[in-house]
Amino acid sequence: CVAVRPLDTPIGRKRVIDQSSCNKDFSCLEGFCPSLATVEGGYLRKSEPPNQGQNNPAADLPDPELPEINGTYHILLTGIGGTGVITVGANLGMAAHLEGKSCSVLDQTGLSQKNGAVMSHVSITNDTQAVLGTRISTGMSDLVIGFDMVVAAGKEALNTMSIDRTRAIINDHLVPLAAFAERPDMPLEAGGYTNVIETALGAGKVDFFDATQQAAKLLGDSIASNIFQLGYAYQKGSIPLKAASIEQAIRLNNVAVEMNLRAFAWGRVAAAEPERLAGLIGAHETEAELAFNLDRFIEDRAGDLTAYQNKAYAKRYQSRLEAISATENKCYPGNIKLTEAVARALYKVMAYKDEYEVARAYTDPSYQEKIKAQFDGDYKLKLHFAPPLFAAKDKVTGQPFKKEYGSFMWQALKVLAPLKVLRGTPLDPFGYLAERKEERKLIRDYENLLNEISGTLSSENYDLAVELASLPMQIRGFGHVKARAIKEVKAEEESLLALYRTSSLASSKAAE
Repeated sequence: CVAVRPLDTPIGRKRVIDQSSCNKDFSCLEGFCPSLATVEGGYLRKSEPPNQGQNNPAADLPDPELPEINGTYHILLTGIGGTGVITVGANLGMAAHLEGKSCSVLDQTGLSQKNGAVMSHVSITNDTQAVLGTRISTGMSDLVIGFDMVVAAGKEALNTMSIDRTRAIINDHLVPLAAFAERPDMPLEAGGYTNVIETALGAGKVDFFDATQQAAKLLGDSIASNIFQLGYAYQKGSIPLKAASIEQAIRLNNVAVEMNLRAFAWGRVAAAEPERLAGLIGAHETEAELAFNLDRFIEDRAGDLTAYQNKAYAKRYQSRLEAISATENKCYPGNIKLTEAVARALYKVMAYKDEYEVARAYTDPSYQEKIKAQFDGDYKLKLHFAPPLFAAKDKVTGQPFKKEYGSFMWQALKVLAPLKVLRGTPLDPFGYLAERKEERKLIRDYENLLNEISGTLSSENYDLAVELASLPMQIRGFGHVKARAIKEVKAEEESLLALYRTSSLASSKAAE
């Protein structure tokens, strides 16, 4: 699904729904996340754009020198399905028509409905009698606008580029394609893609910038990023059409006209006056600001565990980290890889999402504040649960499935949340469920593993210790999905532990 995006957080990679891209088919409700909420009625609230001072922010900008059309001018648009790539191609075709130019537009949608690549080949000429080819030939693109960097760095797009002819405008906001669904841990790094494109075009021939983020901040919706890039490309003198023609084409398309006109104008500003843009929306955080701080991470997770259970539970977490840190520092002074791995994984197994935690999360005032920040109007929140105690089961698969609950369930959650004090005690009714027993066993098993590592850690087995300590981060999902993941991780742990113990034994004999 094009709308399911990875969200890297301090406690691991999560999933987030890009509301601008969601096609509302609700197939996600068929998956087994046992606690989801849907918003019925109302509408998506647009983020408040900064005070921009004027209706047309590009009004005072000089028009760029337009490129000459020597025969035919070829523009390749690359992106993913459902994001408006074809609309931009249609707008360019209409703008060319308004100027009395000949134009052909070939759209290649491929697997676009499954988050696949989409390309639009746009060819423009002054010769109204010319017969234009539909596809851009090898090395013949004059401009590549990469609405999606992964597609722009693909073989088919690269084939149209020429170091002598092509200029590129690339959105470096990385959106994973369909492979992300099968490889949730796949690295999301832009460096490899930028290198491929720069190698194909040479220095100074390509502009990279985060059009998605800038459009969202300026216009309240990331869906405007494509037209935003079009404005950028125009102001860079890379489109052989007048601004007035492109703007008229946007009006004739009659879809989100005002937003798209402003997106085009702000794209022009981004190209001509980037410092003006930075003053309005701020710059990206620097690498130093994003750098991982282990002490702060541990402190934050301890705070989370206090809210999850109590201060004693958080102290249990902190004490474990203090012990493993001392062991690591003694064995490998100055290194924190093991302590960081344990800080992440121990929190994951300790903060398992049971009935009390679901109730606490949904009834926390911050949850309602987040919903209000995203949605407006007369809406209702519906919960979709598959409670282990009484979830209905699918007749075909035998697995539980979610049912919809209304206002009654919200009241029940308010009663349930404070009962977290029962968690892990004989009075905990949920504690007798097989799932909860397995989750508590995970904590005990992991603490036993840490005890073994603390007593046997050496420079020879250090890397294996880090790998072992990180294994719980591979456990995902809930219910039968989580049970399957635990089984897979336990099998991997058994193999790694055998290697670790062999290494520890060899190290011990060498020391003798």
